[in-house]
Parts: sequence; structure tokens; C-alpha cells
Amino acid sequence: MSNALITGANRGLGLECARQLATAGHRVFLAARSLDIAQQAATTLPGDVIPVLLDVTRPGTITDAFAQIAATVDTLEILINNAGLYPSADSNPVTVPSADMVQTLLTNVAGPHTVTQTFIPLLAAARPNACIVNVSSGLGSFEYAAPPAGEFASYIGTCYATSKAALNMLTLGWSKHLALVRSPIRINAVSPGWCRTDMGGPSATRSVEQGAATLLHYAQLPPTGPTGLFFGPEGPHPW
Repeated sequence: MSNALITGANRGLGLECARQLATAGHRVFLAARSLDIAQQAATTLPGDVIPVLLDVTRPGTITDAFAQIAATVDTLEILINNAGLYPSADSNPVTVPSADMVQTLLTNVAGPHTVTQTFIPLLAAARPNACIVNVSSGLGSFEYAAPPAGEFASYIGTCYATSKAALNMLTLGWSKHLALVRSPIRINAVSPGWCRTDMGGPSATRSVEQGAATLLHYAQLPPTGPTGLFFGPEGPHPW
């Protein structure tokens, strides 16, 4: 049995990842911005699910969550940085508020970085290795967004796409550091695809179950598995 921490796990992909892991017999720390919300979500799942207050934009809750989890377990085998923000007024760079950009980068980039920094001791204690998944998006791919042939050339979402491109670079930076210190921790950026969540909408092409399965594949890599890469449902994604 492995121990897993999932941020933003009270709904959507995070909740479904928690469900699949708990059903398979793993211990899951289900993190959300409110303890009440985390507790409510945990009651809907089978198995060993522990609700945790963790708001990725509030560093104090991250250190408190670490203390809670470290008092319960000695290792953390899986970290899924899933919490994310997609501003509603994100389509036009001329009109999108700068405050939305700041909040999106804080949530989607600085948040996963701080969570990873804080939980490295528990991840490093896992043997034979631990896996970190930074939940990214194809919208963060320069190749997919670049005109004129880019798949998302007509619309990418100013704040969201910028944050996911930055998250991909953050993933690369962490992978290089972990390699330098000879850490067995695997870290990858993974796009679950366009999923039918509150963020993705009802017209999305993939189910929540399919998206979560993609994330969990890379959250349970063997020690010889890839690290420092960008993946999607079909395999490697272009940067």
C-alpha cells in the first residue's frame, strides 16, 4: 500500500484520482481549501481516505498539512499537484485583469512548487521511489499553440495557458535538481486531456475516469520510468 497526497481533490479529476487509488487499497490524503469540503468529499469514497486542509495559495496550510501527514506516515509515494484555477474572463489578453494573471500563477505554478518543496522529505523517504505528477494541459504546449498550424492557435486562454507553460518549465527544473542529487523521485507534467469536469465542461471528449487513469499511470511509475517529461493521454506531448 502506498500513501498519496492529492491537492484540489474534493471534486473532478482530483476526486476521481482519490477514488481510484482508495479503491485499489492505497491510503489517500484528500486535500482541499476547506477542511469541511475535504471531509465531505472523503465520506463519498471507499477505503482509507484522510481529509486534509491544504490551500496551495496559503503556505501556512501547506506546512500544517505536512505536519499532519508526517505525524501519520513516514513516506509519501505519490504527490499529485492537481489544484488549479481557470479564470472565467481569460480569453482576451487585452481585457483580462492583471489580478487574474497573478492569482492564476499563484495557484497553478507557485502552489505546486511550494507543495513539492514542503513534501520532499516524505517523498525522498519512499522506496524504491516516489512519483510527482504536475497536472498540466495541452494548452501549455508552445507547439500546439503556435500559429499558424497550432492545434490551439485560435484560443489558448491567456492566464491558464501561461500558467501551464510555466508549470511545465517548473517540472523540468525540479527533474534536473532531483537528477543532480541522485534522487529516485520521478516528476512529470501530465495532461489528462479535455475532460468533462466543471472546468472542461459537458462537451469535453474524455470522461473524468479516463482523465484520472492517465494521471495515475504516471503517478505510479517504476524506478526506471521516465522523469522530467510532458505527457498526455496518447503519450509524450510536445513542449
